[in-house]
Amino acid sequence: FYITALLYLIFAIFPSLIGMSAVAFSAKVASSDQALPWLIMHVFPVWIGSLLIVAALSATLSSADSDTATGVVIFIRHIYPLLFGHYPKNPLLVSRVSIAGIFIIAAGIVLHFETVMGFIITTNAVFVSGMAVAGIFGLYWKKATWQGAITAIVASSLTSLLVLYVQSW
Repeated sequence: FYITALLYLIFAIFPSLIGMSAVAFSAKVASSDQALPWLIMHVFPVWIGSLLIVAALSATLSSADSDTATGVVIFIRHIYPLLFGHYPKNPLLVSRVSIAGIFIIAAGIVLHFETVMGFIITTNAVFVSGMAVAGIFGLYWKKATWQGAITAIVASSLTSLLVLYVQSW
């Protein structure tokens, strides 16, 4: 648990360092989304900038690929049997349809945001709040169940969404 927390802290430092570096170089960066591209274009040599762009693109595509595959597996192994009472007779067709559904849902969510940082901040606030509640209770409360964890994740995420989007709060 502590090692995971330390790793999250280390990974959280890098975006902050990128933004602070852009400001330290007197960057006239319009938004926080433009800090890394500004550094690549104005500070780094071409070969380092190229490596950074390829690394960022590779990480993004790898994450998208594994997230999509995970969503399909979860749908086929858990949600489909829950809805229909059995595993799909044609899992290839169901996986292709679920990939299309995941893409449509993901595109709808992403198109809601104006900037990449806005997306990251909002989704982290929603999902990490749910995971933190389930993780802390699961760690310290020995009678915790998977049903309680799912309930905690859903309730915490919905509460976070309400706090973010209900203006009167």
